[in-house]
Amino acid sequence: MLTALQARRLGAAGLDFYNHNLDTSPEHYGRIITTRVYDDRLATLANVRAAGVKLCCGGHRRHGESREDRVGLLHALATLPVHPESVPINLLVRVAGTPLGEAAPLDALEFVRTIAVARLAMRVRWCGSPPGARR
Repeated sequence: MLTALQARRLGAAGLDFYNHNLDTSPEHYGRIITTRVYDDRLATLANVRAAGVKLCCGGHRRHGESREDRVGLLHALATLPVHPESVPINLLVRVAGTPLGEAAPLDALEFVRTIAVARLAMRVRWCGSPPGARR
């Protein structure tokens, strides 16, 4: 998490990109992360953006999330005031003995669909012509 002051200091020091994943949907977040809340993540993204630093922000798959949760993450990213410049969609590596070590595998095609939807959602920002476009 970054405060506005911390983000400004990093930007002034020349930081180009800041990586800060949302990890999953707002609805599923509390089942995966217990040390902070989703709004803290969104506030950090806003602080970084306001400092003029580019964002790398995505999430991880195989957190036991549903398809609706995968859509929820993509919706959260796609409806930010400005899309992140980089949107990594990672596949969690299961490690025995960890809380998600026994998580069900994600179907490869479902993973590819998630990436495809992310690419479409981050490129399509409006219906109709953009402001000032010729018709």
